[in-house]
Amino acid sequence: MYGNRHSRHAGIAITAAASIAVCGIAFAGVGGAGGVLPDGYCPPLISNGDLNMLVDWWGGQGTNVYFNLRTEVYWQGRRGVAREAPLFGFGRFNPTMSIDGVDAGCPGEWTQTLDITNAIVETVGRYAGVETSTRTFCALHRNVVGVRRTFTATDGKRHSLTCGMDYNLPPHDRLAGEWKEIGGMRRYTGRTYGHRVTDFTISVVAADGGGVSRSFSLAPGETRTVDWFIVFTDTLELENVGDSNSLCAERRRAHPPVARADALCRELARGGWDGLFSEHSRRWNAYFGESFVRVPDARLQRMYDVAQYHLRCNAGRWGFPVGIFPHHWQGKYFGFDATYMHDGLVASGHFDVARRCPDWRHAVMPWAERRQGYYQKPGRYGARWMWMSLEDGDIDVAGIGFWQDHIFAMGTIARSAWTQYLYSRDVAWLAAKGYPVIRNCALFFRNNWVFEDGGGVAHIGRCTDLERLGPSRDRAFLTTCGAIYAMRAAADAAGILSTNATESADFRAAADRLVKGLPVSPDGTRYVAYEGCEEESVGTLGGLYPFPVFRSTDTLQANAARHFIAAGRAAGNMYPMGTKVCPWYAGKMAASMIMLGDSREPYRWLSEAASAQGLFGETWEINEPGLRLHPWFATASGMCAYALAQMLVAEIDGVLHIAPGVPDGWKDYAFRLPSPGGAWVECEVRDGKVVHLSFKPSRDAVSTIDVRHVFRQAR
Repeated sequence: MYGNRHSRHAGIAITAAASIAVCGIAFAGVGGAGGVLPDGYCPPLISNGDLNMLVDWWGGQGTNVYFNLRTEVYWQGRRGVAREAPLFGFGRFNPTMSIDGVDAGCPGEWTQTLDITNAIVETVGRYAGVETSTRTFCALHRNVVGVRRTFTATDGKRHSLTCGMDYNLPPHDRLAGEWKEIGGMRRYTGRTYGHRVTDFTISVVAADGGGVSRSFSLAPGETRTVDWFIVFTDTLELENVGDSNSLCAERRRAHPPVARADALCRELARGGWDGLFSEHSRRWNAYFGESFVRVPDARLQRMYDVAQYHLRCNAGRWGFPVGIFPHHWQGKYFGFDATYMHDGLVASGHFDVARRCPDWRHAVMPWAERRQGYYQKPGRYGARWMWMSLEDGDIDVAGIGFWQDHIFAMGTIARSAWTQYLYSRDVAWLAAKGYPVIRNCALFFRNNWVFEDGGGVAHIGRCTDLERLGPSRDRAFLTTCGAIYAMRAAADAAGILSTNATESADFRAAADRLVKGLPVSPDGTRYVAYEGCEEESVGTLGGLYPFPVFRSTDTLQANAARHFIAAGRAAGNMYPMGTKVCPWYAGKMAASMIMLGDSREPYRWLSEAASAQGLFGETWEINEPGLRLHPWFATASGMCAYALAQMLVAEIDGVLHIAPGVPDGWKDYAFRLPSPGGAWVECEVRDGKVVHLSFKPSRDAVSTIDVRHVFRQAR
């Protein structure tokens, strides 16, 4: 029923709350078979990193498919059997309503708003004589969806209403269970037979403890509100990576899902909808309060704010998938993509959430060590994390293809651990988790992939670099930069911890030899993507971002970057399609040019990324006319958030720069952001003048700070 009614686009509404934008979009029109959705509409996302779902334009979830995304509840880590290991779909919830004994169907007119500060979607629907407001959120601290419906009689007449909350869990050959009515509650008790055998419950309950369905009369102008909770519990909630089987079994016996569901429902009944939402909102506001950015470009502001929201939604306890949807590679984990999400979080000061990425890599490190040196004692051959893995980290679940020969993800895994330390300056964490991950990445390259050419020159052997370049490229530039970065980071970390001095010296020397073996164009003026390459590739930015191994004065790297920037549209998408530059690559281009001290190109390319936002400000993998792939694409969100943060606070050639990428036209902006040098920087520029600038160390003392760029454009 819900998939057959649509409305027309009315316009976009953006309002502000404190320093964070509340992004909304409004639609209105006449419902019916002739109505059409606005071009590019994908429903807004609500998620806590565990439960993940889209809320459709009537306030529920139907059978519609938007750019291959279905409006269904997905529960991260709950999946079918490998290799595909698909995410289980856990059904759909839909509010129901009859007016004067007739099924109300879908609204004739409607508006929908995503409030990112409080992580809630509101859908206002206008029916014959009745208006409904449906507010839906996924609690950040509980696996509970809260739904509040407010009904108002609008036509001066009295109406009788019956409303409820329907939940449909379609049959599945690896799912067994049944629905029962329990004291006014509807509960599904079931078991999944997939990658794990998991017992679970889904409970649909009215917040006031009454029945799920209720009837009442609305006088002219009268308003009534009904609240529901949808409660999810299962055995996987109790398990963590690295737990023993006996410990997991003991937890399951001591805390079965049904008992936990009962206890949670009692707790929710005491606090009500307002109590749950208040705590949920407090936690979201605390997250946003960890930092702030205010810029005069509304599109960039919107993109950054929604990216902050998206990154937190996507942060699960096992790390950061590209998205928790089947179409987003089944919510699996890439060592490459996760780095961009980590960058966006850590550069925006969300240290605790960001740390989940390298923490999870450390948790599954024993499997990565076995993958690289099964019969050898850990520490000789390093570790090799899977290109694409599940939550356990024990098998590679990528489909067959030459991307399985990527190894540059080992450089980005090292980057996530090293930048976590650089921003937080948490030495205890570096010693316990960060350094072991970084060192294993460095050992992987050093003992398996560095080939010595003689004469103080070395190279990385044939591998798949970026996929557009095809398989088996010799001296691949991006991969080599990743190896250089990992070995230098391991040496720097060892120096901080006063350990492995001899090994560190070898890492540094090998990295220097790799620099000498990097591929250069025939005219000797710039680096190229691989030896003999005549193609354009974003990988030639790799020595600036994501692997800052060159200073801004390195002519070959600077020329390679500027060459690609000039010809970027020839290879500006992840795949050989389209005519524009995708947001992910545009963010890379912006971040790379900041590393060169360029004050013009970063804003240009971030503006291009912002022009490809979806209707709710969300980033896509590709979003251009006639070509749209992967809405709510977290890799791009992380990259764009990181690039904008770098425009305001960046370390260039080992020196902290303030506002290095701010264009001359910006006369009013402010921010509080961390730096990779370990300082929190707070700055406000008003009417072209610096009215406030302060620095606060993260933990250790801060080195020299260069503030020239503030005064270059703000006098």
